[in-house]
Amino acid sequence: MNRKLLFLLILTVIAMSGCIEPSVGISTGPYLFQLMEHSTWWLTLSIAATLLTYVVRAIRWQVLLNPLKSIRMGPLISTNF
Repeated sequence: MNRKLLFLLILTVIAMSGCIEPSVGISTGPYLFQLMEHSTWWLTLSIAATLLTYVVRAIRWQVLLNPLKSIRMGPLISTNF
């Protein structure tokens, strides 16, 4: 399956889950309130740290696989995601 198509499919499922949520009876209000209560600085920092771990993992795999075959960082980061 094409990656762009898969990405759009995942976004559609996420959007549909937001539409279905009221009929199922699950309330996202408390979750969204807690998310907005926190500082955007900490949220941004945690997202950046998470993304940095993917880059570090890709570097580690590049070092481990280098004796077998040289692989660029792009595919390694994509695979780690």
